[in-house]
Amino acid sequence: MTILVEARHFIRPITRAAFNAYVDFFGNDVIPAMQRNGFDLVGAWQRSGGEMGQDLALYRFDSLADYERAQVSLAADTTLGPIIGRLLESVEMAETTKIGSPLGEAAVQGLERALANPPAASRQYEQVVTKLIFSGQMQGLELLEELAAFAAKQQLGSVVASYQTITGPGPEATQIWLLPETATPLVYTRDDPLARFVEPLRTVAPLEERYWLSPLPYSPLQ
Repeated sequence: MTILVEARHFIRPITRAAFNAYVDFFGNDVIPAMQRNGFDLVGAWQRSGGEMGQDLALYRFDSLADYERAQVSLAADTTLGPIIGRLLESVEMAETTKIGSPLGEAAVQGLERALANPPAASRQYEQVVTKLIFSGQMQGLELLEELAAFAAKQQLGSVVASYQTITGPGPEATQIWLLPETATPLVYTRDDPLARFVEPLRTVAPLEERYWLSPLPYSPLQ
């Protein structure tokens, strides 16, 4: 079973110089090491909203066993230790991860299309984390899939990754949206074109978090 692994990094101090040093380190040294040890990076973004100084990386594996093998292999890679030591002389870094199970064939196809057809310039993404109640998980997941299909048809945005948390906080589902080029997500409007899905969704998913995602230079999803 394919799994998605979401990793968030917290960079301190929360300065542009520190974040740039981290991005250079990750793109130049960590990503090549991860790739040669079995990690398949599909997206990497600066995450805006809430606590500052965050990035988000999303990896894909054919199975949980493949993820575990890649972790063991990476831990044994002796090339990273000295580089990490130099970075930590000026930057503090912490990481949290969670494992997700992909939701819906449409989202899987959306990820493949987005990876196969990169845009000429970086575009805006949004991460939506939906908190479900235990008794309404199935209904909530179905509504999220219906909402994503409707939004894509109406050119309101497309889901490029969708996954249910299987290790970590839950029950919850995460969607990563590629926003249309004309999107103005911070503008207040009274109308909700997705109300037919959102209103019933709120009965089983009363809480939701949203974050803006800006692609980093080494992200396959741009």
